[in-house]
Amino acid sequence: MWLWKNGTAAPEDRVPNEISHEVAPVASFTNCFPSKPHSGPANDSIAAAQYKQVADNFSGSDAANLAALSAGEALYNEGKYEEAAKYLGKFSSDDAVLDANAMVLTGDCYVNLKKYDDALSAYQKAVRKADGNPQIVPRVLLKEANVYDEQKKYDKALECYTSIKNDFPEFRLGNGLDIDAYIARENARLGK
Repeated sequence: MWLWKNGTAAPEDRVPNEISHEVAPVASFTNCFPSKPHSGPANDSIAAAQYKQVADNFSGSDAANLAALSAGEALYNEGKYEEAAKYLGKFSSDDAVLDANAMVLTGDCYVNLKKYDDALSAYQKAVRKADGNPQIVPRVLLKEANVYDEQKKYDKALECYTSIKNDFPEFRLGNGLDIDAYIARENARLGK
């Protein structure tokens, strides 16, 4: 299922033809840390300020590392994509899933800023960090394909869709369409 940033589902009766600048992150970190001082999106600005303070004042500590991640997510939710990417860049983890999802959110920030090459770089890092995770990699490849479509690089988008089909045959889009519909669209765009 394709989700817009506000959490609503995209129409299921068509293959998305354009990149949405209302991109939803692959994963939310909101419930990762039970001691978070906020309980919902209405408090993101308060949370962002608190997390930024910890990230900035305790640099190098585990607390600062997790605060940078949480600040990045809160800033993303506020639409402060440049600042969110900055704080997400301060985060690192030995947990491949967490690290990959942070990179995906960084890519989503860049998509919203229309910095497509930076978004692709972040998504490609996320794929590497995810190390073949079947829950993460195909979703990131879909995001990559959308960026390539926006850049009119249909051959690259086709590579992403083909990789999903070949490497993750169990993956389902959730919008009622098969990956073959996306492959057919890209082949049509390429005149094949």
